[in-house]
Amino acid sequence: MADDKQLGALPAAESITGDELMYLVQEGVDRKLTLAQLRSLFALATTLIDGLMSKEDKAKLNGVATGATANATDAYLLDRGHHTGTQDAGTIAGLALVATSGAYGDLIDPPTIPSAAADVGAVDADDVGVTVCDLSGGKVPSSRMPSTDAVSEGSTNQYFTGARVRAVALTGLSTSTATAVAATDTVLTGFGKLQGQISALSPLAGRVTGLMSDRSRPTSLPSPG
Repeated sequence: MADDKQLGALPAAESITGDELMYLVQEGVDRKLTLAQLRSLFALATTLIDGLMSKEDKAKLNGVATGATANATDAYLLDRGHHTGTQDAGTIAGLALVATSGAYGDLIDPPTIPSAAADVGAVDADDVGVTVCDLSGGKVPSSRMPSTDAVSEGSTNQYFTGARVRAVALTGLSTSTATAVAATDTVLTGFGKLQGQISALSPLAGRVTGLMSDRSRPTSLPSPG
């Protein structure tokens, strides 16, 4: 029987087996229970109920670094766009075989590749508007190029015609410059220069007409000096 001593004076237990007896008062009656019985009263914690922690959960908790997810939400961490590094393709489920082999033969329903270069791009003679590339130069032969007669005209980019040129309004015409037309001038600028020269000659034309109608005046001017 244990000595009648105060709790603080008792020596510490050297080992715990679960068979150790503890004092318990139950409904006013002194009773005893083992340490194993006491421990069974406290179940392991769950996500809904508080309780004791299992050794497996403790090991898992110890493996998490301090502040491991403090700077980002779970949604951010799970987003693959934020993942770095590489992952072995063999560990990704659902990939087709060709994704890891890179072999043409592993394609599902692969296209047929012509065995001869002459068969690439071949078309029937009845095909309209179809061109065949020159395999040697990567160009379309001029004989296979469609003419503008085979291309429909759009509402904005229209074909150049003489009638359309003649019908264009001279918007922006300026007659303020009455100098000679230069080869570098645009048609609109050239017309403006010509009209400017004609407008500058109009006062002189009236004066010449007056001289021609006045017969009392000499038909020629005296020479200077």
